[in-house]
Amino acid sequence: MIVVPEEFARCTVEREGEPGAAWLAGLPGIVEAVLGRWDHVPYGAVTHGGGGPGLDVITQFADRLAELLARRA
Repeated sequence: MIVVPEEFARCTVEREGEPGAAWLAGLPGIVEAVLGRWDHVPYGAVTHGGGGPGLDVITQFADRLAELLARRA
């Protein structure tokens, strides 16, 4: 599960109020769902800048490809 940076959360709530707080509460679940759908995993901590968070990700495709190729051998 991702950790939302405190400064980003504070700024979002100050700017957006209760809707921002509600969005932040659901953000980790949204990110987890998208990562799963795209077969990615987090790589490093969540960052932020301006108006949105950033998260480096890596794909699990290489591992799955290697597994599939090993089965064919």
